[in-house]
Amino acid sequence: MVNVRNPFKWPEDIPWNQVWEWGAKRFNCKGVACHRIPCMILATTVYHIWYERNARTFNHHFSSTAEKSEEILSTIRMKLASVEDRHTVTNEVLAQW
Repeated sequence: MVNVRNPFKWPEDIPWNQVWEWGAKRFNCKGVACHRIPCMILATTVYHIWYERNARTFNHHFSSTAEKSEEILSTIRMKLASVEDRHTVTNEVLAQW
């Protein structure tokens, strides 16, 4: 669901443990909106997956894929809406999310 709204091509042929390293190399210009947004998407997704992992491991609480996807999308929307330098986020990006 996140990937549908994301205009960037994510790698499909590398293990999860290498995705973060790939993202750090690929999107390393913080001041550039076209790099900041995919970093935000990747960080938010990793955070929510890790949170779900901990909830399952320690609290025996299981969220559905749909619930987790909606939480990720909601968090990304809130982050985009609260970006301090709003001029870096185009109306097209805001409409997409």
